[in-house]
Amino acid sequence: MLKILIADKVDKNVIGQIKNPKFSFSYQPEITPQDLIKIISNYEGLIVRSRTKVTADVIDRGHNLKVIARVGSGLDNIDVTEAISRIQF
Repeated sequence: MLKILIADKVDKNVIGQIKNPKFSFSYQPEITPQDLIKIISNYEGLIVRSRTKVTADVIDRGHNLKVIARVGSGLDNIDVTEAISRIQF
């Protein structure tokens, strides 16, 4: 089962729409940057909105991450260059 962290507030309907028996979700909309760095290695997926900054440190510690998703538009809070550098084929 893939573990996904939702690190920002999202509508409860969104969580209901993405439920799947292959995934487990942890909803922590008030997580601090320090706590995110501490726990991100436990997750394969990360869902954010605009509050959470997905920095190079977060990506570096998230060595199990397979997906970083942004609910909304734009990617200004995600270090896209760092994320792309980690893609393994």
